[in-house]
Amino acid sequence: MFWQGAVVFLILSLFRSSVAECPSHQAMFSDPFMGTFCYDCSEGWVPSEDQLDCLPDCPAGTFFSGDAFGNAICAQCAKGAWSAGRANFCTSCPNGYTTAGLGATSADECYPESEEEDAVTCPVGYHAPAGATRCSICPANTYSEGGVVRDCTPCPAGRVSDAGSSSCVLAPCEAGKYMTDEGCQTCPRNHYSNAGASECTRCPDGKVSEYGAGSVDECEYGACLQGQYMTATGCQQCPPNTFNMRFGMISVQSCQDCPAGTTSPAGSTSANDCKPDGSFVPVVCDAGEFEVGGACQQCPENTFSGAGDNSCSDCPSGKISESGSSSMSDCQFAPCIAGDYMTESGCQQCEENTYSGPGAEACTSCPDGKVSAAGSTLIDDCDFAPCSAGDYMTESGCQQCGENTYSGDGASSCTSCPDGKLSAAGSTSEGDCAYAPCSAGNYITESGCQQCGENTYSGAGASSCTSCPDGKLSAAGATSEADCEYAPCSAGDYMTESGCQQCGENTFSGAGASSCTNCPDGKLSAAGSTSEDDCEYAPCSAGDYMTESGCQQCGENTYSGARASTCTSCPDGKVSPAGSTSESDCYYEPCSAGDYMTESGCQQCGENTYSGAGASSCTSCPDEKISVAGSTSESDCEYAPCSAGDYMTESGCQQCGENTYSGAGASSCTSCPDGKLSGAGSTSEADCQYEPCQPGSHMTEDGCVQCPENTFSGPGAEVCELCPPEWSAPAGSTDPGDCTPPKDTESPTTSKYNTIPATTPNIPTEPPAKLLRIFIAGRPTPATVRLNCLDEVTNEILTATFSNGGNSVQGQEVNVELNCDDPTWVCTVEGYAQDTLDIPVPKYNGGESSVSAVVINADETTILDTGVQDESVSVTWSKASEFHGESNWNHKGKNQVTVSKAGRYTASLRRCPNHEPVTKSINVITKDPNFVSDKKICSVFGDPHILTFDGTHYTFHGECPYVLAMDCSRYQWYIYGKFGPCGDGATCLETIDIITRRGPLELKRGFGINDHGRMFGISKGESVNVRGIDLSFDGAIMTADIGDVVLKWDGLSTLNIIVNQGYTTCGLCSTNDDNSANDLLHYLYPNNAMSFADTWAVTSLRGSCGVNSLNNVPVDQDIIDSMYNDIESSPFSELDFWNDSEFVLAAAHDRQMDPNSPFKANYMECSCIQALVDHLYNTQGITISRWDIDLNCPSPREILLEGVRTGCPWTKSNAPFYLR
Repeated sequence: MFWQGAVVFLILSLFRSSVAECPSHQAMFSDPFMGTFCYDCSEGWVPSEDQLDCLPDCPAGTFFSGDAFGNAICAQCAKGAWSAGRANFCTSCPNGYTTAGLGATSADECYPESEEEDAVTCPVGYHAPAGATRCSICPANTYSEGGVVRDCTPCPAGRVSDAGSSSCVLAPCEAGKYMTDEGCQTCPRNHYSNAGASECTRCPDGKVSEYGAGSVDECEYGACLQGQYMTATGCQQCPPNTFNMRFGMISVQSCQDCPAGTTSPAGSTSANDCKPDGSFVPVVCDAGEFEVGGACQQCPENTFSGAGDNSCSDCPSGKISESGSSSMSDCQFAPCIAGDYMTESGCQQCEENTYSGPGAEACTSCPDGKVSAAGSTLIDDCDFAPCSAGDYMTESGCQQCGENTYSGDGASSCTSCPDGKLSAAGSTSEGDCAYAPCSAGNYITESGCQQCGENTYSGAGASSCTSCPDGKLSAAGATSEADCEYAPCSAGDYMTESGCQQCGENTFSGAGASSCTNCPDGKLSAAGSTSEDDCEYAPCSAGDYMTESGCQQCGENTYSGARASTCTSCPDGKVSPAGSTSESDCYYEPCSAGDYMTESGCQQCGENTYSGAGASSCTSCPDEKISVAGSTSESDCEYAPCSAGDYMTESGCQQCGENTYSGAGASSCTSCPDGKLSGAGSTSEADCQYEPCQPGSHMTEDGCVQCPENTFSGPGAEVCELCPPEWSAPAGSTDPGDCTPPKDTESPTTSKYNTIPATTPNIPTEPPAKLLRIFIAGRPTPATVRLNCLDEVTNEILTATFSNGGNSVQGQEVNVELNCDDPTWVCTVEGYAQDTLDIPVPKYNGGESSVSAVVINADETTILDTGVQDESVSVTWSKASEFHGESNWNHKGKNQVTVSKAGRYTASLRRCPNHEPVTKSINVITKDPNFVSDKKICSVFGDPHILTFDGTHYTFHGECPYVLAMDCSRYQWYIYGKFGPCGDGATCLETIDIITRRGPLELKRGFGINDHGRMFGISKGESVNVRGIDLSFDGAIMTADIGDVVLKWDGLSTLNIIVNQGYTTCGLCSTNDDNSANDLLHYLYPNNAMSFADTWAVTSLRGSCGVNSLNNVPVDQDIIDSMYNDIESSPFSELDFWNDSEFVLAAAHDRQMDPNSPFKANYMECSCIQALVDHLYNTQGITISRWDIDLNCPSPREILLEGVRTGCPWTKSNAPFYLR
């Protein structure tokens, strides 16, 4: 038995004593608000014996099971087992017995397994009982899928079939039901249907009916009014000094006592009717009237009252009266409808084989021999009873079918057997038709007698042909085994009494032989030889070959295997002795020196190896020695010529030492010319050089020479450098400081010197190039500079060209834009040496930027502005997606962008692509300018907090099922929520029960759905209808749409209940009357010391749910401050709806309760912020995106997974939506 939901069981246990009777096909449900009503069990379930529950209804041949999702299903019994229905398991047949297939319904279907070998295979719609030799048609309301079928399978309840069917179809619906694609469904309350209806008809205005009403007569006037209660004879007024404020109450206990010291008249409808003692003056009403609130009104139709009764009584069942009736005698039975007749107790249906018209006092019997169904209305409804199988209907009744015909049940004529078939009189199906026996040489088939084929025979009346004995043949139509004879033997065989046998070795035979012939002397043959040609001499042994006179030995350089007729020559170059037996006996002769032996013969040794005569391999030369191909000894190996820089010795090449050199192949090294030096391994005279010169001298072709006057040099100089013009220095100067200016001349602040060869009698002197330098004169903007090129000596601004763009004119600077890709600037002036300078683009530090948002027009379009005026700064915009991460949306601009959607927008600012960007973000909220809502929303969230339909917020801790909201005008639905522990002293929403007049439906944490024991889930994007409730799931929120009320459930602990403005409700979500002042005053029971929340607990003992007083858990101020600090430090700090928000206080409350929560950290407090975000959207059209990321809250996906983890026992293998 699957769990039905704590709420449902609790209510049933409280009210079972007052349950009214329901139709046999329905279960009962009661609660203190909606009264008692009947509902249909889920498909595949039936009411229990006491009708207080639903049980699985598995038909015969099945057993109660469950699938991978925990859904209740009925599975077929396996082959070899059976069940009679409503079974938890199937019963196995005895050992050695089996059934014809799946779904056996009784032990009678078990039969010995040995019979299966002889079982008849039938077509669809037919069966063959055990021992039968032919198939019979399945009768009506059964079916067969063909094969080995012992018995036809009865159609399931609600389905029918014709005789010979392979399946069953839905049966016409009985009265009180209507046809759908899924079969017959029970008519809802306040509707009725006749038999065979495809839809239900609403009751006349003012009348109601229970589920499954079968005619308009079952529509009656409605339930008891306020101030009344139901009795066995109808509605009665509540006694004096009591009141009842609800409709449809079912017992006098529903009438509540007035407070002490007050009284009220009978039929009082509220506590306001209770007046202080002595102030009440009784009202006495006339006959036919009743008292309501101190005034008399006329009794309605079908009721009556006597003088002074002050209340109306219902007429007895089946009787009616006019309004204002004064006694029970005014109640009379209504005239009976056709098919009924009047009795003392009212209308009764006519029995079978009778009929009646409207208003009949008695029923009329059908004519002799004719029958009719109960409730027949005309004589035309009387007809002869259907004939049984084997008979047919005539004007005078049933007659038996004659020979060679047959009929089924209810036939009006007999059907002839197929051509060529016969049957006895009274045959009941085509299976009784059979062909006449066949003559010898033929056999019976479904289409008649057929001739036996070749190599078979049959006697008279045979149903099959018998094969001739092995090896024997016969012509088609053979009539006995004597017609079977052996066929003539083929060549290589001979005939014996038992048939052909193969000739043995050394013999042979031709076709049709009766004996075998021996081979000539000395010759042999294999068994089965067919001629003398197959006789041959015995094969020669290996090393010999066959000749006309016998075997001869193979000669030299040839070989043969066994049975050879010739000898095979050895491969070219190979030899062998006489009598060799295989190619492996052939071998090459030994190789000469310089060669070596391989599989294919002698091969020459390669370079750098050698070999002697008869070698099988070549030997490598000693290290570093080489030889030519085909060398015959080690003496052929010599060292290779040395490379340049080396020379040859006895032990090989050696490197030349310092101050020497050699070319390639040298046997010795050559010394450098006098005075010159070289490094070891030098390869030519050019490597020989003089030593570096001392300071004050420079290198010439003849060596070092002293620098002349007015020049200088450092160590190792190739040339001497000039002193500045008109400056002087002695010959051999070693430093620029040796240069002295002429008299009365100041030294320049900055000098550069052209390097030229010193002037000597033999060395010409070149004029020096002028010097310049790049100078930054200023920065108009961070990404531009004013550049010039200055003469190094005169500081004059030159006319110049710059490598990254721009030209300066003599005496004027130039403005240039800096380059992100190339920071190096080169200045070029004719007659001057170039100068370079690196000027990188400075990085942007973000000091002036701060993204702001401005709503610019009525459609709520928003301009985002960075405030950056520097045009060198590039701005890239991005919008973060609703679920963590960046969306594909991207926009580039200088400082502004226009957006129309809520979300987190980020500006990335930088001057160059390779710079690290400065990022500035802002959260944009939007409000729909056309937002209008006629909806009211109640939110249940966190630990647990309630925001009522009229905006009152309160908190309480209770561990019971509670009425969250209910229809307090028509009592058509109500919503239960079960709160359970979720931390130290904390409770939160676990399950939701939706109760309508079609029965209960439970939503579980983790998005499980419990339909009266059938547990299932729905996938993202899927929609289903269960008990009239439209369920859908978008991957984060499950929506349940009942019509008048919509539920949105996050699968963890947050529920939003949405109703139309003005819809009358009550419960924890309160009254929905736009008056928040009375929200916590609407008690279920008269005002007393109990808390508001506890009065809506569904429990048999008031005050037992552990409810603390509302809002009585003190919250530490430090935690409240930390909650506000978190919001102030987030991008939402500028939004004023956070200030003094009860949602934020609720979040602080849940943060305080969080340490012992079963959920992950901050999930409960974040549910409070989610409730605020939902509230702003649903009531004002305000959209806020990414709040969960900015406040470090879980994403919708994380909430989904947490609900799955802590709620339903889904796994990856059975959850219908998990991780999809």
